[in-house]
Amino acid sequence: MDNYGNSGRFSKGGMFAVGFFSGVLVSALVLILLVGYLWRHPQAVLVKAADFGVKKVIEKTVESAPREYIGQKQDEIAVTAQKFAKAFSESRISPGDMQMLSAKMLGILADQKITQGEIDEMLRSMNQFAQ
Repeated sequence: MDNYGNSGRFSKGGMFAVGFFSGVLVSALVLILLVGYLWRHPQAVLVKAADFGVKKVIEKTVESAPREYIGQKQDEIAVTAQKFAKAFSESRISPGDMQMLSAKMLGILADQKITQGEIDEMLRSMNQFAQ
């Protein structure tokens, strides 16, 4: 024992302080490493962030789809997709058609909800372009 009655071990407050400051130091080190990586690779970080954001938007949009309605329309959806894919592979779909279809798809993604009307409109457009 020392002159103060302690057995040479840290007190609870001393252990807390050591743990706290160790945590602060480790956090600062991680932050410095992260900032250094961001500084050296800004393009890669932006691409990853954008990719993550797009995935979240698409995921939320698909989750909003009226499942029962899609179940009722599954045969029509399959036939339309097959006709569209065939027309695309035969180069019968113009770049303008693809641009129009892309604009409609972006419109659906904008509010992150798919309605029955939007599904019907996409099917009509795809059938029209596949003719």
